[in-house]
This record gives sequence, C-alpha cells and structure tokens, in this order.
Amino acid sequence: MEGLLVVKPVSPCCLARLETTPRSATCSHCGRAFPKKEGFLDLRLPTRRRLLHLVNNLPLVARIYPFWRRHSTRLLTGGGLTHRAELAHLEAAFSGLSGPFLDVGTGSGAYLGPLVGLGPTFGVDASLAFLKAARRHHPEATLLLARAEALPFPKESFLGVAFGPTLNELEDPRRALLETARVLKPEGRLFFALALGRGRRFGLWLPTEEEVVSTFQEAGFLILWSRKQKRFLLGVAEKPPK
Repeated sequence: MEGLLVVKPVSPCCLARLETTPRSATCSHCGRAFPKKEGFLDLRLPTRRRLLHLVNNLPLVARIYPFWRRHSTRLLTGGGLTHRAELAHLEAAFSGLSGPFLDVGTGSGAYLGPLVGLGPTFGVDASLAFLKAARRHHPEATLLLARAEALPFPKESFLGVAFGPTLNELEDPRRALLETARVLKPEGRLFFALALGRGRRFGLWLPTEEEVVSTFQEAGFLILWSRKQKRFLLGVAEKPPK
C-alpha cells in the first residue's frame, strides 16, 4: 500500500476527492458510491459489456494468462524478442526514476515485478479475476479496479506509466492514451507494447505502426524510440514539458 502515501485515487467521474470507508468510497462532489469487491476498490464506470471483457473476468482465463504472457512476446516476434527482454526494456525506460509508477491494464501483473522494484506502484485493471492473480504475485503493489479510459487519479500524478498489450483490447485506445497523458507528469515516460495488424479483428485493435504513431501524437505524446519485430511493437514515449 506504499503507493497510497504518494498518490490518492479520485472519483473517475468527477476527479473529485473520495471519502473512504472500510467497505466503499464516495465521491465528495457528486455523491456517487464505489464499493469494494474482495478487497479492491471498484472505480470502474459503466460501459458496454463486450465479449472480450466477459472472457477476461473468467477465473480460468486469469489462471492460464501468465503462461500465455510469458510466451506471447516470442510468438508475436517470431522468436526475435523474449518476454524477459521486454521486461528489460521496461526497466531501462524508467531508469533513474523513483516513481510513482502506474501499470495500466496490469492483468496478472507481468509488469509489476520490475516496477515495484523501482518505486511505489499502482496497477489498474477492469477484471477482478486478473487483479486477484496480480495480488497473489505482487501484494506490495496498490491495485484498483478501473478502466483505462477513465483513470481514477489526479492529473500529473505519475513519473512513469506502463501500458502493455491491453491497448489492443480497448474499444477507445485514443481515449485511454489521453487519460494516460493526463495522469503523467510533464516529461514523464510511457512504456508501451502492443500487437500490430491492419484494423480490428475479433474485437481487438490491431493498428499499423503508422496508426500507432499518429494515435500517440494525437494524445500529446512524443515517441522517443520504438522497436518493431514482426507483429509486435514496443517503445517509449514522453509527455512534453509545459
């Protein structure tokens, strides 16, 4: 819970202060109540229940996902990049920063290990099943139920944000990147990794490399470097100084 000493979550609808109790939190502006579910504060705003989101909430999917995540990088890159190398790039992206950090779409916590070793870390995900898996592996991180398109944090809260292939699963990735830019401090860094393609397939956003660049630029990011390996792209972007 170390991250709570650094960043206090706010209401995702009003960005106002939350009044918390052991069982819930209430927006100090509009009075909206947010319950706690199995120890996680549920700050998700209502959205259309897509099939992909329903699948991600299945406990079986959350149990097998770490195996897939450990091998997906190698599969998507044709063996050109391993998951361990992906994590090494993540650590290098935030070298010299002490946090706080945010992992958006943390899933089972693939990025939490490197991040909690660097400083106070939050992880958000819309799936309760995934957050329970992440908590088992990284109890030192502060984990919240929240959606990437409506992050429950004040502006300019984090020095570093990690955004993995959850980007592919979002209905509105541009909105999620705008939210990421909002919660990043000026000159804060964004590490990103996602699968590439040509449009939407099976509910996934599979952009070309050019579409990734334009979407990040529209959200106000400057891409510092990127590496494309077959159908996989990772890189580091920066929020420009004021």
